[in-house]
Amino acid sequence: GVISTLVNMGKGALAAGLIAQLDLGDLPAWSSEWPSLIPLLAGVFAMIGHMYPIFAGFKGGKGVNTAAGVLLAVSPYNLLAVLVVFLLLLKVTRYVSVASLVASVLFPTLVAIRLFVFDDPAMDVLLLAVSTIMASGIVYAHRTNIRRLRTGEEAKIKSFRPGKGLRAEGEPD
Repeated sequence: GVISTLVNMGKGALAAGLIAQLDLGDLPAWSSEWPSLIPLLAGVFAMIGHMYPIFAGFKGGKGVNTAAGVLLAVSPYNLLAVLVVFLLLLKVTRYVSVASLVASVLFPTLVAIRLFVFDDPAMDVLLLAVSTIMASGIVYAHRTNIRRLRTGEEAKIKSFRPGKGLRAEGEPD
């Protein structure tokens, strides 16, 4: 699980972070108004590619770790705060889906608070819009998890011990 998380986060961080470092030549005038546009778009496409991979019949992951990698590259402090909440919720509820859903919605919420309440120049409306779109995609991808949560059928993590791995309740040791 750790390797998968790192690879998927790396995919998002590489897409958003690497593209930000490239000299893309002459870009349209509108792109200079939002320097985060190109990295965010690259990250969104990495997330979409993860969720709907062509070579797997458009059936992929939920996009959480890839989105986290993108957001790590473009807004690391917000991601750090979200990661803390994710880990706390995971420990308390033992539901990966609940922690993922709350974290995905928390990120654009933090951006909005920093942007509109604190007038933080590091935040922009584009980051808010794109992170809201990403969160919406993640919530949509979790629709079956939400259904299982409502019916009490969603699997919980049984153990956090590395030797045991992350196992859902009812799975053999």
